[in-house]
Amino acid sequence: TSPCKLARRGQDLKFILPLLKDSNAFSRQDPALIQAVAKAHLWWEWIKGGDVESLSEIAKREGIDKAQVTRWLRLAFLSPTLVRQIRAGAHPASLTIETLTRQVDLPAIWQEQDVLVAATD
Repeated sequence: TSPCKLARRGQDLKFILPLLKDSNAFSRQDPALIQAVAKAHLWWEWIKGGDVESLSEIAKREGIDKAQVTRWLRLAFLSPTLVRQIRAGAHPASLTIETLTRQVDLPAIWQEQDVLVAATD
């Protein structure tokens, strides 16, 4: 047996296990959000490197629709501070893939992103 918590991430309910170092500390990492940010960076590298010619080609490779590629690609331009927070699980619980790709109009300026995210906490 192990202690655990249930936590909401947007509309999802997550099962959270304790961190190994401190059994009273719980990880708030959102693996789906981390993966989405990583995918966005990968896709951006494909575009910059000329490995793909269009967003439609990325969608075909990934087996998803072009609209999702368009939404997720925005995650490649998150501020480094925000990316570190997401990776560490230190971002606001209200910050989800849905929030970042559909509900919030992310500014291009990193400082403005950080202020916007701080306001959602």
